[in-house]
Amino acid sequence: MFGESWEVNVKFVAPLGEIPKEFQPAAAKEPEQDATDKQATSESTTEPNEKAAPKPAKDQLNVKDLALTKDASDFDYKALVEQLGFKSKANVKSACAELAANLKGQGWTKQGSDLITPASAILKRKRGDAELTIFVKPESGGSEVKMMTEGLAWDEK
Repeated sequence: MFGESWEVNVKFVAPLGEIPKEFQPAAAKEPEQDATDKQATSESTTEPNEKAAPKPAKDQLNVKDLALTKDASDFDYKALVEQLGFKSKANVKSACAELAANLKGQGWTKQGSDLITPASAILKRKRGDAELTIFVKPESGGSEVKMMTEGLAWDEK
């Protein structure tokens, strides 16, 4: 402005999303230089998330193979946000008990403690790199279940 130049240094507290590779700071490449005994680990830590995410694990479970309740209906798959919804005729506590038992049989482990009340429930499960956060609430005499997933395959079978 009026022949003067200004420099502004702005720091954001919250992340704004993934930084494109061409705009990443040079400091991110320092671990590659000391790759003497960290050769195996630096490969996975220095790759951008874009390359690591599409690499499917050999035993990656497809979302449509998840162990759900036996009376699950009205499925709603949202691949973009990796979210699954369905309805059950069982009440919240019964639906949670059945889900927990079925997921345990499929190799999912409990992460933290479950919060289960007649009005709502939150369950967290983990299996390898995959994670589930399950919300159950009452709906029309039964239950509505929403699963937020990470690390599952969402390709069509």
